[in-house]
Amino acid sequence: MSTDRTALQDDVQATRAVEAFVRPSPVYTNGTIIESSFDLSKVTFTLKLAADKATDEAWPTEMFMPPFHFPKDETEVVVTGGKWEYDSGRSVLRWWHMEGEQEIKVKGVGRRKIWGGEEEGYVEMFARNYGTMGQCSVM
Repeated sequence: MSTDRTALQDDVQATRAVEAFVRPSPVYTNGTIIESSFDLSKVTFTLKLAADKATDEAWPTEMFMPPFHFPKDETEVVVTGGKWEYDSGRSVLRWWHMEGEQEIKVKGVGRRKIWGGEEEGYVEMFARNYGTMGQCSVM
């Protein structure tokens, strides 16, 4: 396999379904998950949880953030409180938060922006072939 950037771009653009099945996910949560969702069309991951106590320094809430959607330098994170850090080696976002109901929203970038290509992505292909189908919960 070539490590040439052009070859890599061609390989990735040819795998449009990857953007649909490679998704962010909670790995370890300090609290009970109220909601966890990923909106592919907006490339936005949201996690709401209820914590009985503030996060221990050694055990933060951790979420897998695939760099395909969430490259470290192009990702926006908004939290109700606390602090966060991104471990790019493990593709994990760590979040230390207070007790009570807490929310983190992580906004990534679309595939076109990452790869600069003109090929339609999975969301566009799905909409073209099947329409918007109202409020599709899978997407």
